[in-house]
Amino acid sequence: MKNKKHFLKKTLSVNEKALILSYKVSYKIARCKKPHTIAEELILPAAIEIVETMFGDNFAKELQSIPLSNDTVSRRIDDIAEDVEQQLFGKMRDKLFSIQLDEATDSNKDDYFIAYVRFWDGMSAVEELLFCKPIKLKATAIALFDILRGHSGVKNVSRAQNTNNFRLEIIL
Repeated sequence: MKNKKHFLKKTLSVNEKALILSYKVSYKIARCKKPHTIAEELILPAAIEIVETMFGDNFAKELQSIPLSNDTVSRRIDDIAEDVEQQLFGKMRDKLFSIQLDEATDSNKDDYFIAYVRFWDGMSAVEELLFCKPIKLKATAIALFDILRGHSGVKNVSRAQNTNNFRLEIIL
């Protein structure tokens, strides 16, 4: 029975480490703006070869348990982005803040709607990106209003009838 507990504890710790490494590698991929497939096509095979050469097959086999498929990396990046957004909302809670809305065009001539928030955190002014969403239709005030209203942290946005005046309430 004692051997089973030791094996189970070792398995759980290896799986937990594999999960943590999956998030760390996904974070690095996102920061470097690399395709998600790089993890399973390059990073994991290279890591396995390095560990196999330096430490042997037994250690290299443990690396194969790290989930780094294209879909997994994409989900991890989404999880990280959601967590960062929740941390931002936590910092903004019960604070006065300003919001800056902007439009931008990239080199492919794709339009984006960008929102920044500014607030005081202790003694320092903070400016953070709230979101950057593609503008799929023409960038009219109503289209931008709909994008703003559709963002997860923005609630109770209303527009005065037949005007471009907006009332914005963000509930964090």
